[in-house]
Amino acid sequence: GGVLLGGAMASKLSDNVFMFFFASHIPATIFVDLQVVLPKKFFPAFARRSFDFYIDTFKDPLLTSRPLWFKSLIMAEVVFQLPFFFVALYAFRTRANWIRVPSIVYAAHACTQMVPILGSVWFDEAVPKEKRTVLSCIYLPYFAIPLWLLVRMYRNPVPFPLSIKGE
Repeated sequence: GGVLLGGAMASKLSDNVFMFFFASHIPATIFVDLQVVLPKKFFPAFARRSFDFYIDTFKDPLLTSRPLWFKSLIMAEVVFQLPFFFVALYAFRTRANWIRVPSIVYAAHACTQMVPILGSVWFDEAVPKEKRTVLSCIYLPYFAIPLWLLVRMYRNPVPFPLSIKGE
């Protein structure tokens, strides 16, 4: 039983990481990412200050220059990913196995969406070399966590098996 129990504990830990990721992504999408496509007047002062602080601190050229392709990715995030975060929070909290296929779709979309963003951070000459590491640390979790979710859901036809007795 030790291996199974360890697997169950690891699964519970990963579920908590995913739920934290989904929950934290909701305000990030609404209050930060949407500022790339909507006028600042639509956002509360704390969100505008946070956005400006991020730009001043990290000099992220994607947020300062706001290329059309980046705006398109933000709109895809708002239209497709934002609703998924709410659904996923519910499904993970209730251990609903029907979330497997939507999770695979979301995760594949999120990973694919991050490729041009990370490519820009790593290879665009507009990104100062001294900012690449910190920007990579900011953006990489938005690739790595969905990739982890993709692998987990792909490998587990029943993502939430019946609880182990005593759990």
